[in-house]
Amino acid sequence: MPDEVILNELLSSKKEEKIPKSIRETLYLAMQGYTFEAIASKRELSLFTISQHLSFLILHGFVDVLDFVDSHTYTLISNVIQELPKGVTIKRIKSNCPEEIKRNIIRMVIADLKRKKQNKG
Repeated sequence: MPDEVILNELLSSKKEEKIPKSIRETLYLAMQGYTFEAIASKRELSLFTISQHLSFLILHGFVDVLDFVDSHTYTLISNVIQELPKGVTIKRIKSNCPEEIKRNIIRMVIADLKRKKQNKG
């Protein structure tokens, strides 16, 4: 199956991190272009669980946050985070965002910001 070959090449080309099987299944669907909600539906898992999987994958550079969060929302959340004290909770970030922005999306943006910070340092 060619997609599995591509997935294995991607995994072996990254740091030798072990990805749990469930997160690997989420990665496989993400690589096929499924949306955040579609992955949750297809895997029959909660949006919370899939957001945790995607956050892990974003943090480690396996997927791009912009595949799951539109750039406007990403910028908005990023700006809110920059305006708040370091280490605030997702609940506090959420309370400073428009109501339609969900915690699951905030979680993914935080993972990307952490990844960028790690890559700088």
